[in-house]
Amino acid sequence: MSESEPFGPPPRQSSQNTCLIVGLIVAAVVVVAMVVLLVVGAFVFYLLASPDVKVPLVIDERLPAVNLEPLTGDGQPIEAGDLEGRVVLLNMWATWCPPCQREFPHIVELYKEFSSNDDFLLICLSTDGDDVDKLRTNTEDFLKQRDADIPTYTDPTGATIQGIMQVTGERGIPQTLVIDRNGTVRDSWVGYRAGSERDMKRRIEELLSE
Repeated sequence: MSESEPFGPPPRQSSQNTCLIVGLIVAAVVVVAMVVLLVVGAFVFYLLASPDVKVPLVIDERLPAVNLEPLTGDGQPIEAGDLEGRVVLLNMWATWCPPCQREFPHIVELYKEFSSNDDFLLICLSTDGDDVDKLRTNTEDFLKQRDADIPTYTDPTGATIQGIMQVTGERGIPQTLVIDRNGTVRDSWVGYRAGSERDMKRRIEELLSE
């Protein structure tokens, strides 16, 4: 007896099984992709929304204006020309700001570590409204409570603060900038995250060695 195929289209069972498997694989890939996007999106939202998180930003711009006056300590007025030839750690903060308060001890430690180097400059910029006398009192009390002996500065015109925000694109505090010998902002951290002081230290060391 000869073999023969039934009349009509070939059986579709195998094709249907293949389509089902492909469909399941595609569905699984879509689900995994959605989960990954949700996780990444949640993490990015956390970084952007949390005031305690400090994200390093690589920047290659000069501050448009620097005009600072000493607030506490024996510092001298600072203008843009005073930054030339020095590696600068500029920390913009406020006494009432919880993330600033948590970051502050690490800024003090960095100052102690590098202050003996004439090529290093710390600019601790205290911000809290337009009342300079009140700002000085609050800053002095803050330093005294923490037994911190570092010079602090104020921005009488607000131009430096506006320049910092313009360069970083951020309006929150604390903001910490590392500026190279040419007066160019090389890195910026916004907010506070434990351990970012190690990145600041490493960056300062790199720029001092250049």
